[in-house]
Amino acid sequence: MELKLGTYAVDTYKDIPVPYAIFKIIYADDGSIVNTQYMFVNQAYCSTAGMRREELIGKYFLDVYGEGDRRWLDYCQAAVTTGKTIHETIYSPEVQQW
Repeated sequence: MELKLGTYAVDTYKDIPVPYAIFKIIYADDGSIVNTQYMFVNQAYCSTAGMRREELIGKYFLDVYGEGDRRWLDYCQAAVTTGKTIHETIYSPEVQQW
């Protein structure tokens, strides 16, 4: 994905130095969040996860990381419910980082 800013073109896949991903939220019938689906990941996210972009895009978070830490889904639910950014630090054994 390329974004033109004046004469400088930012390649959001390569030029943003911090890992980030965009997810589609998967809801249960009761409105709770039960999973997320990868829609976009940048290179830094791929490096941190130790996976290629093709291994993530379109996949479900819980399929990629097994049961993983369901707090990630709780944070999504809180952000959607309150409309506020959630700041939290937890250890991710999947990528062995805080």
